[in-house]
Amino acid sequence: RWKAGAVRLSPMCGRITLTTPDIEEVASLLEATVSPADAALYKPRYNAAPTDTHWIAQASPSGRVLVPAVWGFPGGMINARSETADKRFRSASRVIVAADGFYEWTGPRDARQPIWFRPRDGGLLYLAGLAEVLPDGRLAFVVLTTDAEGAVARIHDRMPLVVLHDMLKDWLKSGDTLRNDHAKMADLPEFDGDGGFGAGE
Repeated sequence: RWKAGAVRLSPMCGRITLTTPDIEEVASLLEATVSPADAALYKPRYNAAPTDTHWIAQASPSGRVLVPAVWGFPGGMINARSETADKRFRSASRVIVAADGFYEWTGPRDARQPIWFRPRDGGLLYLAGLAEVLPDGRLAFVVLTTDAEGAVARIHDRMPLVVLHDMLKDWLKSGDTLRNDHAKMADLPEFDGDGGFGAGE
């Protein structure tokens, strides 16, 4: 792992991807439902950025649902440290941010290169997030982060907190602390990293 001062750090995970053409497939993997009206809004995203609309799964009285939400809380906050989020966001609800990859940047400040990290075996990433309803009624979310591991640690000291599939139910239910869940999520997928952005939006 990089030691302090060994690498110039940039804002963590400022882009995510969800490239599957079928939102119903995403919902199925999340064991969630998506309404026909919401499904009609879906399009694959190769470079989703803060303030964009993205897709999150949340618990509801009728079961787990996959819904669109705006990435970022007021004030420009797009990520939150998992180690302290339970104290800072007491009114926020837990969600899963659906993704199949995320970008980190490397290189000199004036010539930074995006690296696309994705699971080596393909498939979906279940990123831990928190959501709130904004004053204008829109649903917004942030991505929780943790210490970087593996290939990501060579680029940045932080990375998204990945929830294992068999921990989705435990993560989404209320009452547990973030730290306890964090401790259960140690087995991360192996990541590959490619330079450059994917094609499209």
